[in-house]
Amino acid sequence: MPTYRAAYIPPEAGSNGVGVLLTTQEQSTLTDDELMMVARQLAAANDVEGEIVIGDWIE
Repeated sequence: MPTYRAAYIPPEAGSNGVGVLLTTQEQSTLTDDELMMVARQLAAANDVEGEIVIGDWIE
């Protein structure tokens, strides 16, 4: 399973769900600011709410 740096919304505490991935593996080399900008745009365009974090995403 690949692991890469991504922007995502983590699952709610205590849930068995998974987070919402907002960026792709191809975008993992972007700076934090660029990654966050892409994630915010995607979240807004898709009415996705929650705190966006940057970290390791495991497929």
